[in-house]
Amino acid sequence: MDDNNLKPIFSSQSYLESLFGFCDLCLNLIDCENELFFECETCNNVIVCLGCVKHRTERLNSHPSDHHFCPGKPQSNTHWMQRNLSIVCNSCREKNFFGKHYQCRQCLNYNICSKCLSKVEHNQHHTFKYISNPIKIHNNRCLLADRALQILKFRNGKPTDRDEITGWSYLEAEIIYLDEMNNYYTAWKEASKILEDDDIDFIPSIIEHEKIALPLILI
Repeated sequence: MDDNNLKPIFSSQSYLESLFGFCDLCLNLIDCENELFFECETCNNVIVCLGCVKHRTERLNSHPSDHHFCPGKPQSNTHWMQRNLSIVCNSCREKNFFGKHYQCRQCLNYNICSKCLSKVEHNQHHTFKYISNPIKIHNNRCLLADRALQILKFRNGKPTDRDEITGWSYLEAEIIYLDEMNNYYTAWKEASKILEDDDIDFIPSIIEHEKIALPLILI
């Protein structure tokens, strides 16, 4: 399942840099850091894309008519996922820094935060590359797999059918979903040790999602 070169989604800026979600009604993928989406003020963890809000009479008829939707924002308990855990900026020396993480292509393990990238005093002939946050990748792959499972189940098609965005079959999505849930949970436990009192009370947003079966990752 070498997906990195098969589908554009895996090389997209949203996949590499942002946190994914998907609309609970039409299952459209949402870049939750850069796209407008809406949350139900009554229900827990129900998010809806702009398209479904605009066409409420067509798509929201399955949702209680007295519920209201407000513009959503990444949950406060996802802020730990914006941290580059155990990484120290070689310029300002900040550890576990927020934001984007860059690394020198020529030097061994020379790391720079986004605040220092434009002003760092480094070899002018060297270049920097963006390094994806592995926790965000775990989150995004799990959300993509969850979405693929719902779409393929809804179609009730053949086992060989594949999700158009990822190229995954139902079985592949199921395996990836379970693997990434465990990876995500392992990362969360490690983060709670690294950040200590700073973020000790956070709970991964993906585990809070009503479709997630928590016992799967506690085995």
